[in-house]
Amino acid sequence: MSLAKNTACVCGSPHPVIGCPIPRFYDNGIVSTIGGMCAFMAVMGIGRFIYTALLPGMMQTYGFGEDVAGVMAAWNYAGYLVGVFAMRKERQGMRRYALMVASLFLSVATTAGMGLVNATEAMPALRFLGGAASGSCFVLCSSIVLANPFAIIRPVLCGRLYGAVGDGVALGGVIGGTFGAVGGPDAGVGGGAGLRDTLDSTSIL
Repeated sequence: MSLAKNTACVCGSPHPVIGCPIPRFYDNGIVSTIGGMCAFMAVMGIGRFIYTALLPGMMQTYGFGEDVAGVMAAWNYAGYLVGVFAMRKERQGMRRYALMVASLFLSVATTAGMGLVNATEAMPALRFLGGAASGSCFVLCSSIVLANPFAIIRPVLCGRLYGAVGDGVALGGVIGGTFGAVGGPDAGVGGGAGLRDTLDSTSIL
C-alpha cells in the first residue's frame, strides 16, 4: 500500500490524499511548498526582520537609544515564543488553516502599524504581537505543508520551505533599505503592503 493511501489529506478531511476533492496537481507537494515559502517570506522575512534594516532610522527620528531598541527586540522574541507554544498542539483540520491565515493578517497589521504610530510606548506591544504572529505561522504552516507526504519524501521541498526564511530576510532588507531611504521609519507601511501582497500568494496552501 502506498504512502498516499495511508495518509490523511492535507485539506483536513479524513479521506486519503488520493481520494481528496482537491485537484490532483496539489498532491505533488510542490504547490503547497510554494505557498508555505510565501508565508515564511511574509511573516518571518518581512514581518519579523524588516525593522532590523529600519531601526537606525527609527532611533534617529524618534530619539530613542539602544535600551528602547533592546526592549522592542526582547518583546518580539517573547511574542515569538508565545506563538510557538500556543500552536504546538494544533491538530489537522480547517481550524489550523484558519489560525494560520489569521496570523498572516496579524503580521500585516502589526508591521504596518509600526509605521503609523508615533508613540514609542506602543511599539513593544506591536512587536510582541508581530512576534506571536510569526511564531504561530511558522508552526502552523510547517505542519500544513509537511502533512503532505510528497513534501516529506522530497527533501528538496523541505529545504526550499525553510530556506524561504532567508529569502524573506533578504527581501525585507531590500524593502527596508529602499523605503527607509525614501520614507524613513514610515516605511513600515510600505513593508506592510509588501507583506500583504506576498501573503496573497499563500492562498494556494
